[in-house]
Amino acid sequence: MFAAAAPVCWTVDSAKADRIARVPIRIFHDVKEPLMLVRNSRDMYDALKKVGDNPKYTEYKGVKHNSWDKACATEKLWEWLFARKRKDK
Repeated sequence: MFAAAAPVCWTVDSAKADRIARVPIRIFHDVKEPLMLVRNSRDMYDALKKVGDNPKYTEYKGVKHNSWDKACATEKLWEWLFARKRKDK
């Protein structure tokens, strides 16, 4: 469905990593995020690596529940995101 993804403070079942393994992913999370545990993003990053994917993971310190501002300001993130093209099956 997607050509790429840049989840911020991700909470997803890492057992489903194989379903999205071919989608380029850049994950962003703060270590002290109070609502979405950082363990969730770390687990999905590890699960994606285990199924052969190559996600990029950025972990912040000190922004807590405001990770999206730093993620959205990441140099060349938008250029990277919109340069991706979906590969049909």
